[in-house]
Formats: sequence, C-alpha cells, structure tokens
Amino acid sequence: MILEESRVEAAHLTRRPQDRPWLRAMIQSLILSEITLDPTPTDPTDLTGGGFGGVAAGRSRTVAAQAAGLVLARVDAHVLTEDETRPVRDAVTAVLGADLVAELAQGVRGAKQAAE
Repeated sequence: MILEESRVEAAHLTRRPQDRPWLRAMIQSLILSEITLDPTPTDPTDLTGGGFGGVAAGRSRTVAAQAAGLVLARVDAHVLTEDETRPVRDAVTAVLGADLVAELAQGVRGAKQAAE
C-alpha cells in the first residue's frame, strides 16, 4: 500500500505536472516533518525507545523500510528530489544496508510501472 501512493502520484503528474508543487508541499508537511532520522538504537534490548524514527530498536528496520517506501519512492516518482531526501536515504541505508536499499529501489520502480 505504501508504494501505491508514489505510483499514483507519478501517474497523476504525467497528466497534470502543474500539481507537483502541491504534492511536494503535502509530502513535506505530512511525511517529512514526522520522520526522526536517528538510526542508532540506544540499547538494542530496549523495546520502548531509541532507534530509527524514535521507535524501539527492534522495530528500526520496519520503520526504515516504511520511510523508504514513503519518501525514497517519491524520488522515482519525480515528486521529491534526491538532494532533499538524502538525509532519509542515509538514515535508511544505515539501518538496512546499501544492498537492501538498492533492492527496495528496484521494487519501487517495478511498482511504479504497474497498470492503473
């Protein structure tokens, strides 16, 4: 479901590219403003705090993958730029590793090409 948002936005922008500023403002206000970029858990055995996004260390990988789907997928959709999402990409990569982030990016590109 997370990838559906960026797929729909990419399709919408092919029809109405003038809406890009509105999509960007929405994403910056509702999504980017809510992401905490501390990828380092304070204590891996503590399931109550620390870690990526301010969640428990045990959930850091899940939250990092969600952030990749919500934010990094929008680079491929041409809604956000690589420069403005670099802090999120760096934090996601720190948690998931470069290989998994690259694999997720391939999945995002495949989802974007799915028919409506």
